Amino acid sequence: MKSAQIKILTDREHVLLRPEMYIGNTDTIIKKDWSFFKENDSYVFSVRDVPFNEAYFKLFSEILDNSIDENFKTKGKFANRIFITLLDRDHFIIEDNGRGVPTKKDSNTGKTQFEIAFTHLRAGSNFEKGTASSESDINPGMNGVGASIVNVLAEKFIVETEDETNRYILTCTENMKNVTCEKLTSQGKRGTKVEVKLSTKYFNNIHLITKEHVKTWLFKRIVELKTFYPNITFFFNNSEVTNTIFDYINPQHYIAKNGNKQLVIGFKSNSEELDMSFVNGLNTYDGGSHINYASDVIFNWLKKKLEKRFKPEHELKITDLQKRLFIIVSLTGFPNAKFATQNKTKLISPKQQIQDYMPQSFIERCCNSFFDMYENELRDMVESIEAALLGKLAKKTTKVKRQHIPKLIEANSKDRKNTKLFIVEGDSAASMFLQARDKQYNAAYPLRGKILNV
Repeated sequence: MKSAQIKILTDREHVLLRPEMYIGNTDTIIKKDWSFFKENDSYVFSVRDVPFNEAYFKLFSEILDNSIDENFKTKGKFANRIFITLLDRDHFIIEDNGRGVPTKKDSNTGKTQFEIAFTHLRAGSNFEKGTASSESDINPGMNGVGASIVNVLAEKFIVETEDETNRYILTCTENMKNVTCEKLTSQGKRGTKVEVKLSTKYFNNIHLITKEHVKTWLFKRIVELKTFYPNITFFFNNSEVTNTIFDYINPQHYIAKNGNKQLVIGFKSNSEELDMSFVNGLNTYDGGSHINYASDVIFNWLKKKLEKRFKPEHELKITDLQKRLFIIVSLTGFPNAKFATQNKTKLISPKQQIQDYMPQSFIERCCNSFFDMYENELRDMVESIEAALLGKLAKKTTKVKRQHIPKLIEANSKDRKNTKLFIVEGDSAASMFLQARDKQYNAAYPLRGKILNV
């Protein structure tokens, strides 16, 4: 048998063959998540089952995050106006008033830096993070592959940019198979506009995701960014987005803010609502060290405080508190964040780094303020937990008693007002009764014989 043949693929070929290596799971799944759901003529923000494709939605974020990067690097002077337009489920435009992508020629390739940025993997401006040469250590971009990946997975990819000297347009088609880069007449207006028509064939069961699903997901993403970057003006389908996440969640919540960190504790509207966490504007929906640390401090503090103040008969369980309360953690200016994957959905920075940035004393002050604001509601919550626990104990006790009544022939109905218990003489009488009874409402208990007449 011959040895296996070794193949060398280009970056483009490898992305098309193994896209999940770069952008995550390409399968469409149904998952519980926060989203906007249309009810009548308005939308509600809640947690329900929604179709979700991690890789597909990541492509939208990659382009949007480039504009956020530019805002970070210029300390808000540029890219402070971002326009997002959704033309179809797979067709969108994102434009910003940034400095423009550099258009000077690269001495090694003869191409403009603008063309290289969007057509070459491992080409970017964030590789100097953590060094004196870095423009910013707190922006979302890191690995220099995002925009190029989107280009490879797009039927059409058009970018127009103008920096301080030139205006160029890059046009790519057929998954970056055809590439043209042309110089245009300057308009004296700096910024970058990206239009993308995605290739949906690389995503499994993508038909489950409609334009409405993309619209609500994208709107939620913009609301998240507006929440933590109020200095940026966002427009979605020609309308300015002014609301934040806090305008949509249960109004019974407390927000603690100190510099670039925010912490929210609130009552759930329903038990399925999820905690939320963000790092530098990225939605870390897979959690990580920041949400774990904050959750441990918050719920242990609340457990001790509630038991001390309200003295419940039974020990409170942290899981019972988590069923009724949710938290939101945001670290907006967190430097050199480390994530588990390119998708940046789980923070793996060390706990000590998190604790240095968000001290335990800050979290406990938030807990104390939340308690003072909602003491009566928390008392009701503890009583509700107690009532639920006593109900379970009573049900369990009743069940045990019934199981230990020998020879009882039970009725099926749980409505005890309409059931009857027949006392019969021995097993033979019980046997005859079984043939004639209405088993829904008639129960029987056989005696050992006739009752003595004393």
